[in-house]
Amino acid sequence: MLFNVLAMAGIFNMLYKILTKMTDNIRIHNLYWVMVFGCFPLIFYSFFVYGTIFGLFFSLVGFYNLILAKENGKILNFVISFLAFCMGTISKSNCLIFVIAAVLVTLFYGIKEQKLKYVVFSIILMGALMAPKCVNLYYAKKANVTISKGVPAKCFIAMGLQKGTKELGCGVDGWYNAYNLTTFVNAGRDSEKASEIAGENISERLSEFKSKPLEFVDFAKNKITTQWCEPTFQTFWMLQAMDNHAEWSKIAESIEKGKANKIIFVIMKLYLIFIWLGNLAYLIAKRKQLTIWNLLLQVAVLGGFIFHFLWEGKALYIMPYYVISFVAGVQGMYMLYEKIKIETLNIQEQNKKAVSEVNHKS
Repeated sequence: MLFNVLAMAGIFNMLYKILTKMTDNIRIHNLYWVMVFGCFPLIFYSFFVYGTIFGLFFSLVGFYNLILAKENGKILNFVISFLAFCMGTISKSNCLIFVIAAVLVTLFYGIKEQKLKYVVFSIILMGALMAPKCVNLYYAKKANVTISKGVPAKCFIAMGLQKGTKELGCGVDGWYNAYNLTTFVNAGRDSEKASEIAGENISERLSEFKSKPLEFVDFAKNKITTQWCEPTFQTFWMLQAMDNHAEWSKIAESIEKGKANKIIFVIMKLYLIFIWLGNLAYLIAKRKQLTIWNLLLQVAVLGGFIFHFLWEGKALYIMPYYVISFVAGVQGMYMLYEKIKIETLNIQEQNKKAVSEVNHKS
């Protein structure tokens, strides 16, 4: 948990460094630091003994050094980026999405600007996708064992397309319901057989969507909103589900399920609205000035959106994408503020002119 807190501080710092590469506006920088003090989903995530926070930290180190490598052309920054992405994917396999985003952006830039070096960089970055497998192979060789294929990917996709029912163990569309493990065990732990069963279930579900388009719309709406519009990102649920902490103090109890909890929940709701609205405002306001490098984090968020729509769902998994969205979010919020400020001044000026004209006529 302590290491989670240190990595969390690193995450906030790396996001700030990336923000400084996108804008030199000190007011936006200050707004960012004010906002992250209330980034409660990440803060409460520090209780979760898992690789998510480490993976996000290393991935952001990778993104930042990739931006530096593009700016100064130094191989060292690219090497650091590659190694950081490797550490990210080893820490948490979902960080493969961040690597793919980095590969696509670097490849697009290399092709568009006709710079072979960046095309080569993008190909090398793909090596980070193999880092987790290399670690597994190394330890398997040292232990002289063979690692089985395990639960096939199709099981997770089939689970992610299922309608939520109490019989399946989850009432939310597309969320985790243990289908993957149940199918694997019922198939005698045979990966190929489990994959075949899941493939049939996927085909059946797609046929249902084809014959009933409105059902697909309803399913998509439910799965997207329950993941991306859940302001706590399940962090309060996680505090209760993961009984890995000592006895709470009175303040901690209040934060978990008392009066403070209700206040923090309202703050989380407001933050969710501000950050997503800020991202939208940023993309609209900057649409003519945006480059592929300005959209680096947005490409990662888009990748996460697609992946978690197809894969098993949980609001808990969306937290990293929400956190990296603070970079564009605070910029968009400031732009909205400036726009409202200018419009207000214009209205006041028009009112003054109108009053002046009336007084002049009278």
